[in-house]
Amino acid sequence: ALLLLSEYREWDAEILNRSIAEGLVKLVYILSMPIDKQAELAEEYWITIPENNLIRRSERATEVLKAADGIGKKEWRPLEDLVLTDYELADILRKYNRVERKKLEQKWSFSEILKFFAASNDLKLRPLALLAYNYGINSHLVHKDGNGVGIIWERCMRDEEKRTAVIRGHLARGVSDICSYSLLRAHTIFRSCDRDDIEISTLEKKYASLFKSLELEGKNFISTEYNEMHDT
Repeated sequence: ALLLLSEYREWDAEILNRSIAEGLVKLVYILSMPIDKQAELAEEYWITIPENNLIRRSERATEVLKAADGIGKKEWRPLEDLVLTDYELADILRKYNRVERKKLEQKWSFSEILKFFAASNDLKLRPLALLAYNYGINSHLVHKDGNGVGIIWERCMRDEEKRTAVIRGHLARGVSDICSYSLLRAHTIFRSCDRDDIEISTLEKKYASLFKSLELEGKNFISTEYNEMHDT
């Protein structure tokens, strides 16, 4: 069943969609804060978290080197360069203990940020919490678990008409999502810079005809998928 993944490029689009959504959510999260808080979050995102991640990367590199008997061998030098020295490790541990590192990781997780949006007083942020649904579905596809493979298998069991309709509708929804993310990203950046929405309006007009055609694909899927049910 896993081989079926190679047949439909729509699943690649979903994985891309997930990645873009994560980037968008973190950008909005930072820029939705007061300016002094933005600097703090930017430092966490750009400096603190990557520095903490060096510990896990070093541990994994060490495990590979030991398993491959590659320590001290020239061909394994690129991986060995990723292993922290005792001094480097101690310096990171001195700044952040294990509890603090775990707390920071949770704070920056996708689900935790969506909880923040859901509880926000900003009505423009609350709808972003709804991204949790697609993110969860995409997680099945990314991790190739039984649910993810089952979704793809179900496609292959459809007749040609329904399979074509759902694939086109699915791809249309994916493209629409990515374009919507682009608009929201632009809105967020302009809003944080106190810029007007003239440029945004121009971008929305450019997307208008595309969104209209994508909407037709979605309607065609609904019509095709539920036509038999409506006839009974």
